[in-house]
Amino acid sequence: MSLNKLALLFALAAAVAHADGPTPSRDLPAAPTTLQEAEAQEQLAADLRREADRLRDEAQKIFVREDAACYDRFLVNACRDKVRQANIDRMRLIRQKEVDANQIDRLAKARKIELEASQRVAPQPTMRPLPQAGAPEADEPARSAPAAQVPADAQKRADAAREAAARRAESDRQKRQADAAKRRVDVER
Repeated sequence: MSLNKLALLFALAAAVAHADGPTPSRDLPAAPTTLQEAEAQEQLAADLRREADRLRDEAQKIFVREDAACYDRFLVNACRDKVRQANIDRMRLIRQKEVDANQIDRLAKARKIELEASQRVAPQPTMRPLPQAGAPEADEPARSAPAAQVPADAQKRADAAREAAARRAESDRQKRQADAAKRRVDVER
């Protein structure tokens, strides 16, 4: 078999396997609009999961009982195949319940997070923002609230710190340039 045919075969097998996977039912409840609805839907999802667990335990007991009963029959393998297929069908239904529960839970939790985030109060600015240059209010003095007064000594310290940082940056730049010039001279030799 050529490599192209083999790749096509694997691609088709993957597509078929993916298509057979369970998808959420169409009759799921609508997305919640309030926190109470979201919590109720989370509870519904938990109830669905508990029911699926109970059904899975029951299906396992039925499978074991029916499979054991097949050994008393004449066509044992045919009987066991029927029992296995019936068990697979039951498990599909159970798995669908779990998928629905997961979908309900996912939507409820996402909506709950959105609602809680929208209810949080955004922090209020503590100072009035500076006006933009060229804006009409930039040319007018502030009428509503006095501008925040910065102590003179704090302003002097801030200015001194900025100047010291600028001097350090300039000396670092000059040192880097001197080092680069020295390396160029060493390379030319």
